[in-house]
Amino acid sequence: MGKEIKSVLKNDGSFFLNISGRPSDPALPFDLAVMLTKNVDFNLQNTIHWIKSVSVDPEDIGRNNGFHNNDNISIGHFKPIVSDRYLSDLHEYIFHFTKNGNVKLEKLKIGVTYQDKRYR
Repeated sequence: MGKEIKSVLKNDGSFFLNISGRPSDPALPFDLAVMLTKNVDFNLQNTIHWIKSVSVDPEDIGRNNGFHNNDNISIGHFKPIVSDRYLSDLHEYIFHFTKNGNVKLEKLKIGVTYQDKRYR
């Protein structure tokens, strides 16, 4: 499938692959990234870590401990730790592949709103 994606991707295009590993197979995302760089000759331009959390509107949490100016508030983690052998996989990898490794991005148009208001 990687070769088909590369054949239709523009030279200045981007391909984002969102993949989660499993606690029992944490190397899976990396294996796929290596396969796409070695076998398909994609450039891995960026690695993004999507940290899973729960976001709620302030009015839905009752007393929200003074966080009155946010669009939403992130609390806790996506799922509980239930294993006695593994840590929970509270993140996913988003791999950004390009043909040449030199594609410009409009960083403020992707992802979630920055908590740091200097970058809005």
